[in-house]
Amino acid sequence: MKRFILAFAAIALLLVPSCKKESKASKDAISIKVIVPEETASSDAIYIAGPFTGGEGFSVGNPAWKLQRSGVNCSITLDPDTFIGNYTLADGFWFVSEQQGAELDADGKTVVRTLGGKEGSYVVAKWSR
Repeated sequence: MKRFILAFAAIALLLVPSCKKESKASKDAISIKVIVPEETASSDAIYIAGPFTGGEGFSVGNPAWKLQRSGVNCSITLDPDTFIGNYTLADGFWFVSEQQGAELDADGKTVVRTLGGKEGSYVVAKWSR
C-alpha cells in the first residue's frame, strides 16, 4: 500500500504543471549596483522604490524590488516591462532600508536619483541619521 501511494504521488507530480514562474532576462534589463554603509545590519533588507514601483508602500516587503546583498555590495536587475504606468528610472528612484527607512541627505530629505537609458549604474547609498 505504501508503494502504491508513493507511486501515485510521483505520477501526480509529473502530471501537474509546474507553478514555478520561469525567469528570463529581458533584453532591456537594467542592472544597478549599490554599496551600503558597513554598519548596515546584514539582516536589513534594502529595496528600490519610485513611481515605477508604485512607491515606497508597494516596494518594501515585495521581493520583486528587493536588492540582492553580499555584505555591503547590493545589486538589482530591473525589467522595464514590469514598471507601473509609463514611469522609468528617469522619473526618480530611491533606496529604502527595512530597518532604517529611506536614504536621507544632510537636510533630512529622501535622496532621489534618476537614471536615463538602459545603462547600468553604480551608486553609493548611505543611511546616516
